[in-house]
This record gives sequence, C-alpha cells and structure tokens, in this order.
Amino acid sequence: MKTEDGREVEYWDCLDSEELTHLSPDDAVEEWYDQVGSGDLPESIVVHGYARMPFDVDPERILERVLEDLDEEHGDPNGQCDSTTKAQDAVLREAAKTFAAVVVANYSPWACERVTSETVNIKEWVRENVPPECWPETLAIDPARLCRICGVAHDGKVDVDFDGVAHAFTP
Repeated sequence: MKTEDGREVEYWDCLDSEELTHLSPDDAVEEWYDQVGSGDLPESIVVHGYARMPFDVDPERILERVLEDLDEEHGDPNGQCDSTTKAQDAVLREAAKTFAAVVVANYSPWACERVTSETVNIKEWVRENVPPECWPETLAIDPARLCRICGVAHDGKVDVDFDGVAHAFTP
C-alpha cells in the first residue's frame, strides 16, 4: 500500500508499540489477539499503518558547514581572504545540490509517521485466521451448524468452492 505522496506503508500496529515490527495488518492483529487473549472480544479494532517520515536536505547548509570546517583548519586565520571565488562558489553549490539529492535518494530514515488506519472486525478476523478449536467461547459454533463437506460454518450462506461444490450447513 502506498500513501498519496508515493511512500510505502511499511509497518502496522494496533497496540501503540514502541517499535514498529509488523509488516502487515494481519501480523499486527495477531499480536493484539495474542496479548488480549480469548476473553470477550470487541466488535472491531483499529490497525494503523506507518510510513517512513519524509525529509529534505538543504544543500546550502551542507556547503556552509563544509566550508566553515575547511576555513577553520586551512583558511586565513585573520579571515581577510575568501577561500573560494564566485565561480568556485557556483561549482560548489551545484555539487552540494547533487550531493543532497543523492542523500535523499539513498538515506532511509528510522522515524515513521501514521499515514493510514483500517478498522478490522475482530470476530471475522478470528474466524478466518484462528483454528475453530482455539476460538474463544463467544465465537464457538454448535457442531450441528458446520458444513458436512468442509467442516466450516458458513453462517447460513451457500459457498461454492473451486470445483463447483456447494457448501452450507444443514440445520
């Protein structure tokens, strides 16, 4: 998933963790479910997506710092002579712009910001991602409601699998 400005949503979280480690919404929900346990489940939870924070590099600031360092070590101690000519300044400014562009293209910031949020129906998520024998009692399904073909509760809906076989529970 990408943000409007083209950044990749890299991390997901729903616990306000100090470190972002989950690469998908499902991973984040799984950690939430593991921590919350199988008690009373809320209807839904919110999972937040994070992208690395954008940044900019000021080429003028880079050039100023480099020249200042050089002048301290190698410049006129009285500060009377300029260390570069106007022509050299122009070349150095272009080089600083190029350097700044290379840094922006190749530096990966650690800091992230929240860029999207998704609401996940936690009960549906559990039914899709947790084996039925591990479901909390609030989600347990009467065995009489399970499909005789695949063993899954289709909640009264008829599902057709890839072979064209209709599945539904028989009350």
